Amino acid sequence: MNSVIMRKKVVNLDNINKIKGFFLILIITFLGIFILRLTKNNDSLIDKETQPILVKTNTINLITLEPEYSFYGNVIGLNQIDIVSKLSGNIIKVSEKVFSSNEFKKGEIIFEIDSFKFSQELNEKVTRLKNLNNELKSARLVYKETETQFEINQKDFERKQKLYGDIITKKDLESAELNLSLSRSKLLTETSKIKSLEASIDIAQTQIKSVKRSLKDTKYKAPFDGKVYNSIIEIGTELTPGKIIGSFINTKDLNVEFFVGENAYTRLGETLNKNIDVIWKKSNFKNNYNGKVFYVDSAINQDRSGLNMKAKLENIEGDDPIRPGVFVEVNIKGKAVENAYLISEEAIYENKYVLILQKNIPIKRKVNIKGFIKDKVIVTGDISENENIILTRLNNINVKKKLVSIK
Repeated sequence: MNSVIMRKKVVNLDNINKIKGFFLILIITFLGIFILRLTKNNDSLIDKETQPILVKTNTINLITLEPEYSFYGNVIGLNQIDIVSKLSGNIIKVSEKVFSSNEFKKGEIIFEIDSFKFSQELNEKVTRLKNLNNELKSARLVYKETETQFEINQKDFERKQKLYGDIITKKDLESAELNLSLSRSKLLTETSKIKSLEASIDIAQTQIKSVKRSLKDTKYKAPFDGKVYNSIIEIGTELTPGKIIGSFINTKDLNVEFFVGENAYTRLGETLNKNIDVIWKKSNFKNNYNGKVFYVDSAINQDRSGLNMKAKLENIEGDDPIRPGVFVEVNIKGKAVENAYLISEEAIYENKYVLILQKNIPIKRKVNIKGFIKDKVIVTGDISENENIILTRLNNINVKKKLVSIK
């Protein structure tokens, strides 16, 4: 019995020793694998630490650059007027160019209103003038006869006055004096009548001119080369004097009006007569136009803190769809910056420094941002000619790392 028990204890002890041995081998194996991996990672880190970084660089060439500033504005017409009805009446004829938006030449008829009543009025005024002229002609004949009679009576009175007391009685003298007075009075009457007729003729002539002008105004003509827009001109439209029925504009002579903030204005330098680039982004015909500044406000607008400016747009071709009211971007160059360099924005760190590559090491250099040209930044400062500036963006700058240029 005791021997059996002893055998069981020996067997259990052997099993325990086997299990311990297994776990010991397993632990040693894992420890070896861990050491190998740790050693491998360290080697990898060392490799990474010593591996060179490829960066794009460019040799600095300092030049004079003009920064560009962008503003927004609208196209306006150089010659632009409202089409205002001068008369009352119905429109009876309209040019097809009104509806097709084609260009009118100066003097072409845009539309006509009914001229019948003005023609009738003109005939009446002309007839009245003829009658007045006939009356004046008759009055002048009567005046001539009255004047002759007056002269006869005056001589008769003077003769009798000299002979009074001899052969001429007082009654004869008084009779001669009465005849002279009557002829003088008639002469004055005829003179007054002639003056009245002449005044009436002047009025009639003025009225005829007015009616003729109205008759002429029944045909509204283009005041200059241009096009009609925003119109309500159509056959049958009832017009009243002073009514605005559209606008007329010279689409070949256009200006651009834009606003420049006070801060930007101080950087532009002399603005008058400067060339500008005008960009019409929504156009499928033409995007870029040239212009020249011809007007600058004389005082800062206090409400908006800036100045209004106007520029003359280049000559526009007949088939160009650009029109007044078009929203455009205006690019204008500022004061020239000397000893400057043009660089992408991503190569500038914290808006104040760039990296120069010297002996494969990045060196910080302080710079000043002086403006922009398209998507590039104009910088000046602690940069020198022929140095290599790093263009590649480096997120973690480590001076221990070796950098290799890939120009």
